[in-house]
Amino acid sequence: MNKEQIDEAKVLNTKAAELDIKLDRLEERFVFEEISKVQYDKFKSKLESEKNKITELVSNSAFNSSNLKKSIDKALNFALNLPSLWQSGNIEVKRSLQFMLFPEGIGYDFKNDRLRTFRVNSIFSAIASISDKLGANKNGTFQNNFEKSRLVTPEGFKPPTLRAEI
Repeated sequence: MNKEQIDEAKVLNTKAAELDIKLDRLEERFVFEEISKVQYDKFKSKLESEKNKITELVSNSAFNSSNLKKSIDKALNFALNLPSLWQSGNIEVKRSLQFMLFPEGIGYDFKNDRLRTFRVNSIFSAIASISDKLGANKNGTFQNNFEKSRLVTPEGFKPPTLRAEI
């Protein structure tokens, strides 16, 4: 999901919340006899119709935590089965797997006689990073150290300062 879709989902959720407020206010006005039953029914059906449309748009936008969890589970199961998929797949399956893992393709370095990958799909590189860290631990527990800042300088290191030449 891209930034525009996330922003659109936020706008739709805001509109739905505003409609809830309007519905509450409409009900309150009816209770305190500021509007008639006919007016109440007319505006209630109109506001609920708008809210249902927005709710449907939000649910179709595919940005919710249950879809995200399903996608992550699917990616993890897929990653676990990569070797068997590669082995049993035909050329088209292998091409699609290769493109999925290496979206920018695989190149050949003629100078060093090696294959080169320009970029690994982020979900698969994260899985590899986590499994490397788990494998290095004796008890197999995960310690999230890879999110620590890489911009912090070691203790005792003083960065060079700019000096004006006079």
